[in-house]
Amino acid sequence: MGVAGLQRLLDERAVRARTPSFAYYFDRAIPWPERPEFGAFHTSEVPYVFGTLDVLPRPWTEVDRRLSDAMMSYWANFAVRGDPNGSGLPTWPAYAAARPAIMELGERVGPRAPVPADRVSLLIR
Repeated sequence: MGVAGLQRLLDERAVRARTPSFAYYFDRAIPWPERPEFGAFHTSEVPYVFGTLDVLPRPWTEVDRRLSDAMMSYWANFAVRGDPNGSGLPTWPAYAAARPAIMELGERVGPRAPVPADRVSLLIR
């Protein structure tokens, strides 16, 4: 599914679902001096979500640790209440077709407009 397809799926769910949807854009590259070309890739958010940064021998920074703390809180809040928001966290807006917003998770943590399709490429065949 390309970006346009994901956008349509989110728009449709926002209109028809009885519960809110929350979407995110993860753009923090795992510090990997030997492979900087990898950047932020599919599943690179996993060590941040599960608080397992120290399992990978990487030069983690304070930015990485703060991001991991925020992501663990968001995911735990969502698991408990169906809403990622909580005390001390930047507000994560529910996705709405009329005013689409997603959460940027990276060096910056905060709401943003969805990523334009021409800025994202997905290889799906």
